[in-house]
Amino acid sequence: NVDQCVGLRPGPALPDPTWGWSFPRVERLIASMGIDLRVQGRDAFYHPTEDYIQVPPPGLFFQPIHWTRTVLHEAGHATKHPSRLNRQPRGDSWHVSHAIEEIIVELATAYILAHLRIFLTAAGPSYIAAWLPYAKAEPSFIFRLAPEARAIAEYVLAFEK
Repeated sequence: NVDQCVGLRPGPALPDPTWGWSFPRVERLIASMGIDLRVQGRDAFYHPTEDYIQVPPPGLFFQPIHWTRTVLHEAGHATKHPSRLNRQPRGDSWHVSHAIEEIIVELATAYILAHLRIFLTAAGPSYIAAWLPYAKAEPSFIFRLAPEARAIAEYVLAFEK
């Protein structure tokens, strides 16, 4: 925290958390999937036992694309639910399984955003690259995960009306 340091200039102003953007197309897509979208708190996650997505308010993101990307990413995780694709964990440990899940879902998010004609910043590729070592995988590993990511994207996009 800059306020706790001596001699540092103040950092950039944080976004106003009460200001919101409107993303009706993405919000309709999530609602059509039957997922409870809770816009609250400061953390983004999918809660599998209660089957809901939580994301912070859009005003807490520096750019609108990051809120949209986060919602769609968490919707990708929500496809694990038995009432959706009932996806099962992959990998020989929790850590590897979690890394593989993150890679698959981030690839699916990129597919969904491209279909919606929302273009990514570098966040998606760098996010995937960060998970590859935890998946104990080489970069070409993503090509083996791509069909599962495509299945997630097709499932999610089937709800677009």
